[in-house]
Order: sequence, then C-alpha cells, then structure tokens
Amino acid sequence: MRTKEAIHHAGSAVALAARLNITPGAISQWGEYPPDARQLQLERVTLGALKAELGCLDRVLGLAAPVRASDLAATAALGV
Repeated sequence: MRTKEAIHHAGSAVALAARLNITPGAISQWGEYPPDARQLQLERVTLGALKAELGCLDRVLGLAAPVRASDLAATAALGV
C-alpha cells in the first residue's frame, strides 16, 4: 500500500495517526510507502481493507532481503 492510500482510507493523516497511536509527524516521514511493520498493522486494523505489500512480513521477521515489489517492477521495466 502507499502512504496516500492509507491516509485516504482513514480520512486524514491526523485520523490515521490516531488509529495507529502515533503522531502525524511520524506519518509525514514515511515517504511513498509506510514502513513494513506499519503496513502489517494497517492491514490488521482495517480488517484487510488495506493490504500490506507482498514480502512485508518476511522483511519484518528478517526472512527476506529488504526489497519492495515496486522496486522489482521498476527493475523489470528497465529490462535488468
């Protein structure tokens, strides 16, 4: 999921922060994607309405290299 998708789902960054018990400033530091652990938390608190990217759980548990699905797609598009 993208940060803006999570904010849109919650209604605002302030509402999203309240739902996660963090500050809106923390959300402003996320960049394009929420951190993996937050994606998993968001998937749970939204009862699956928002979906964590594939591999988030593995990266949180240290079972996989820290690569995002979007990075792989960009690499594939370049023919690398």
